[in-house]
Amino acid sequence: SLMLPTLGLVLLHNHRDISSTQERIIEEVDSDAREAEGAVASWVSTHVNAAKIIGELGSTYPLSPSSRLQEELERIHALFPAFHNIFLGDATCTTIAFHPMINERGESTIGINFADRAWFKQLSSSLQPTISDIFMGRGGIFQPIFSISVPILQDGKFSHFGLGAVNVDKMSEFFARTREHKELIHTVVDRNNNVVMSTDHSRKPLSPVPAKIGGQDIAVSANVYLWVPGNQKNISIMDVWQ
Repeated sequence: SLMLPTLGLVLLHNHRDISSTQERIIEEVDSDAREAEGAVASWVSTHVNAAKIIGELGSTYPLSPSSRLQEELERIHALFPAFHNIFLGDATCTTIAFHPMINERGESTIGINFADRAWFKQLSSSLQPTISDIFMGRGGIFQPIFSISVPILQDGKFSHFGLGAVNVDKMSEFFARTREHKELIHTVVDRNNNVVMSTDHSRKPLSPVPAKIGGQDIAVSANVYLWVPGNQKNISIMDVWQ
């Protein structure tokens, strides 16, 4: 008669502890995810403005290669080192000004045409600032990048644009400095589920996010999910968190 109520109280206490721990972890994960999203959004917004400044050079100077355009690009690039390279392109997606002027293969970066790129098709059709998926660079840089581009309209028509090719390592460094909970792993993926950047250095840019083999996703809140490996059924909440 004494043991049964005692066991009941112990079980109730354990259940409350588990529930409290679950709520705390959910709140921390959800809060950190929103904080990380805000940091990325702020970083992107700053670099969208940079691409707009690049594009506006084409409204200030003639749309043809010149030493003055190159000087202005070099000055802008120094202010935004997270870009591998930046350029001003015309309506056919041919580079008019590019910094650096010579790529790592010793080739000129002026006069390159990128009209077949998916980001340009989106940019020219939407006439809105465009953030690309991650892809392999082929003109100014030859490694995984994503681009931020902004169109400039004249008389309502697409005239030219400014673009920056993002160095994902620089973006990762910024993210590593700003995140609060450094024990958590953060990964940014694009629309094709390819890694853009990750604090897990085994996840390389442009590689697909590793598929989960077996197991199940369990929704523990509106925005937080747990992946439980294996094929167990009717798992207790304690086992889920373990």
